[in-house]
Amino acid sequence: MRGYRKYRNQPVVIDGERFDSKLEAKHYGEIKLREKIGEVSNVIRQPKYDLIVNDIKVGSYRADHAFYDHVEDKERVVDSKGMDTEASKLRRKLVKAIYGVDVEVWKK
Repeated sequence: MRGYRKYRNQPVVIDGERFDSKLEAKHYGEIKLREKIGEVSNVIRQPKYDLIVNDIKVGSYRADHAFYDHVEDKERVVDSKGMDTEASKLRRKLVKAIYGVDVEVWKK
């Protein structure tokens, strides 16, 4: 089947940027709006974390967004999920164990 997506997400392009899903694009729009009013800064799309255990790269994890939240006074890393898989949960646990980063899951 051509164009079939396992979790039925629909990629979209907004302002020349490609997003894997409408939900990810929506969340990005919300973050950018908060950036315009000064609530967040240092917005990064698709931050990548190499998953290295005992000097062996076992994989990588790419979150959807990272930014500094001035309201909460902390760095935040978020992932937009319509459906959360066991593999994704494991990768987030590895990011926490290796980097000390709590990846937040934003749903609909």
